[in-house]
Amino acid sequence: MVIQQIIVASSTYFIARLAQSFAENGPLFPYMLLFAASLVVVYVPAYFCVTNTERAKYDAHKLYNDTFHTVFLGKTYFLSSDELQSTATTTLVQESNYTLETVIDSIFDISALVFNVLFNVLVIAWFLDGTLMLGYAVGIVFASMFVHFRRHTLKTAAKTDQQSRLNLTAKLFDNWDNVVIFNKHNYTLYNNIVQKSFTTAKNNSVKSTSIQHINSSLGMIILMLPVFVITGFIFNKNWNDAATMAVLIATLPRQIQLLQMCYALIGYHTSIGVIKTMLDGILEVLQPTNVDLDTYI
Repeated sequence: MVIQQIIVASSTYFIARLAQSFAENGPLFPYMLLFAASLVVVYVPAYFCVTNTERAKYDAHKLYNDTFHTVFLGKTYFLSSDELQSTATTTLVQESNYTLETVIDSIFDISALVFNVLFNVLVIAWFLDGTLMLGYAVGIVFASMFVHFRRHTLKTAAKTDQQSRLNLTAKLFDNWDNVVIFNKHNYTLYNNIVQKSFTTAKNNSVKSTSIQHINSSLGMIILMLPVFVITGFIFNKNWNDAATMAVLIATLPRQIQLLQMCYALIGYHTSIGVIKTMLDGILEVLQPTNVDLDTYI
C-alpha cells in the first residue's frame, strides 16, 4: 500500500514538473512518459493490496469462529439461556463477518488515504509553498476536534443500530417454521413482530447514517476554509511567476481530489467510534456472564 501511494504521489510530481518545464521551455517528453508510466505501474501493488485484504477478512472470521469454539465448547449450562443462544449464533453467523469486513476495509482505506494525502501534499507544497501544509494541518486539526466533540452522539446511535440489526436477524431465523407450517394465528403474530423489527432497524440505521453524514459534511467545511485561504494567498503571491502559476494550475485538480480524500478521512474519523462500537459488540458475546444453574433447576 505504501508503494502504491508513493507511485500515486510520483504522478503528481511528474505532472508538476511537466507544467514547470512547459513554462520554462524545458524538456517535456520525459515527464510525459514518466507520468503515463506512473498511472499504469500503480496497478501492480494494487493487486497485492486487494488480494491480501481479502485473505485478511477470511482469516479474521475464522479466528473469531475458533475463539467462539474455545469460549463455548462443552459449556452445556449455557443451553438454558435462550437469549444468549440467539445473540451468540446470530453474531457468529452474520454480525461478526459484517463487522470484521467493515473493520478491515476501514483500516485499509484510512491508511491509504493518510499516505495519499501526506505524500501528495508534500509534493505540492515542495513545488509551491510550504505554507500549504499549514492550511491542511490547521484544517484537519479543527475538523478532528469538531468530530471528537460529537463522538458520544454517534456512538450511541451506532450501538442502537447494531442492536436493532441483531434483533431483526434473530427474528428472521424463525422464518422457516412459521412460514412453511402456516399456522395462521402464529404466523400473524410472528409476521407483525418481523415487520416491526424491519421498521425499527431501518429507522435506527437511517438515523446513524444521517448523524455520520452531517458530522462529516460540517467537518469538511471546517477543513476547506484554511486550505482555500492558503491557496488563495499562494495564488496572489505568485501572480507574475509563470512557472509557479503553471504548477498551481496543473495540480489544482489533484488538490481538489485531496480535499475529497480529506473529506473521506473525516468521514472515517466520524465512523471510528461506530466501528469500535460494532467491534465491542461482537467481542461481548465472547465474554458471557455465568448462568445461575441452581435457580434454573
